[in-house]
Amino acid sequence: MNLKSKKKGSITDVFYILVFLFIFGICSWLGYLIYDEYNTQTQDLITSDSAQNVTYSGGVAIKSLDWIFLFIIVLLTITTLVLAFMLDTHPILFFGAVFVLMFAIIIGGVLSDAFEEYSTSPEMASSFSVFKIMHFSFSKMPFIILLIGALIMITLFVKWRFGYGGEV
Repeated sequence: MNLKSKKKGSITDVFYILVFLFIFGICSWLGYLIYDEYNTQTQDLITSDSAQNVTYSGGVAIKSLDWIFLFIIVLLTITTLVLAFMLDTHPILFFGAVFVLMFAIIIGGVLSDAFEEYSTSPEMASSFSVFKIMHFSFSKMPFIILLIGALIMITLFVKWRFGYGGEV
């Protein structure tokens, strides 16, 4: 099987990263809301030791989701860069990649604004304050997409300069 025949690691993978991060962020937030509601409803029904264990375990799990979000950003970026290096691209496609990246930055800004709107609403602000890394990442999402996209484009198109690309 020829690994270079697969079209993974291109600039369009920025959209996959963006959508995955947004879905993971929303699912983490919904998971926190479910946990918080469960925790408040069952505090009177269980013993104090059990309630303390549930509160501690839930707190650790919620804090872990925040760090997992950062790990996912780094892991998806590294994976996309490795796959981009393995992809044969012609330098003439650079200009198309710039337009795709600009569109991805605009979509990243829209998703960042949507996340920010929900996180600053009065009834949701306390639940979003738990996810500090996620909140910071979404507030800087257009810049993060620009950075990831620029790294992918450098990986895709600079390798020609050093002789790692295919035939011209």
